[in-house]
Amino acid sequence: FFTVLSLCHNVVVEKDKNTAAIKYRAASPDEEALVEAAAKNGFEYQGSATEGRVSVAISGRMVQYQLLDVIEFTSDRRRMSVILQDPSGKIWLYTKGSDAMMLPRLSKNGDVHLKRLTEEHLEQFSKDGLRTLLVAKRELSQAEYQEFHQSYAEACASLVGRDEAIDAVTDPFEDDLCLLGATAIEDKLQEHVPETIEYLLKMGINVWVITGDKQETAISIGFSTRLLRPNMHLNIINATTSQDCLAALTQAHQFNTDPSRDQYEQTAMVIDGGSLKFALADHPDRFLEVALKARSVVCCRVTPLQKANVVRLVKEKT
Repeated sequence: FFTVLSLCHNVVVEKDKNTAAIKYRAASPDEEALVEAAAKNGFEYQGSATEGRVSVAISGRMVQYQLLDVIEFTSDRRRMSVILQDPSGKIWLYTKGSDAMMLPRLSKNGDVHLKRLTEEHLEQFSKDGLRTLLVAKRELSQAEYQEFHQSYAEACASLVGRDEAIDAVTDPFEDDLCLLGATAIEDKLQEHVPETIEYLLKMGINVWVITGDKQETAISIGFSTRLLRPNMHLNIINATTSQDCLAALTQAHQFNTDPSRDQYEQTAMVIDGGSLKFALADHPDRFLEVALKARSVVCCRVTPLQKANVVRLVKEKT
């Protein structure tokens, strides 16, 4: 588990010239935190010693790995992988990513108890408002790696449809993984965020949050930021078909327009990415009708394209 955390990342090592103390620098604070966590547990990433080789001090013992390939994280992939050769000559695929992307990629012959326990932990982490990742690995044969490496290099060199070509190669390759565990990181709020959002709502400004977080995480953060309040009525839209999505939106609309309900009761809408797909494609007017009546809107588990489509819909229709 900690071997993967110490090696599957894009962290840069900075060493103090006087003390030789190591500092980690990364574009993502989560990435930096995970590498630091591995270091505090005896797996200290040392950086690149020579071209194509990376080192980890495991309980003080220096271990070098040959870095063969890196499959970068993107907002669409929501996972990152590295391929390394260990000192014994074995080749490994190390992967970490969101549970939505990783769970379907786990081996059917994996540890059922570990998977169930991890899913229980993920649910609790999400309720606590923590950002989670799954960590997994798979051993590769030399022939399997060589076949992938050639196809991956060709895809990366494509001048047309490069992203699609890379996905076509990496998607089936990052599969049949062995689950190692999960990570959870606090999504700490900046100062005065709850007070600011509460003030905006009091001023009559409706606030929307569009996020890739799990629904439980998004709702938890919604309450901690005062975007959602205990006395609010939550219209939660979780649909697996277009028909179910329309039914849920219609029910929410009926509640919003019911003359017998307390007119001072504020409403909020929470909709997941699967439901949003149906709402935007098949029922945009009803979706917007319900959303505009809500004091707060939380769109969770959404892709970057869905985020753009939601913004476009609101700009064009209002």
